[in-house]
Amino acid sequence: MTRKTDQKIIITIPTGETVEISILEVRGDNVRIGFEAPRSVFSIDRQEVADAVAQTNLEAAAGTANDAAEAGLKAMFGGNSAQTALLGNR
Repeated sequence: MTRKTDQKIIITIPTGETVEISILEVRGDNVRIGFEAPRSVFSIDRQEVADAVAQTNLEAAAGTANDAAEAGLKAMFGGNSAQTALLGNR
């Protein structure tokens, strides 16, 4: 699909709401794009931002799971020095 400056692409989502994508400016290899959509529909991010958020969420989830497992082991073994040493003295 090709578009020129000031032309739009309209996407209609299943709820009947629309998302408008406007070509604002073309300058060399760069294209400025504008989006108009209800905030309740979804968020719009650049790919690199979405990837960074997803990676951060994965790391946070893994950290939470590891912390919970460690707390469970400490509770199970009473947190004495021998078992704590096995858990890395945390």
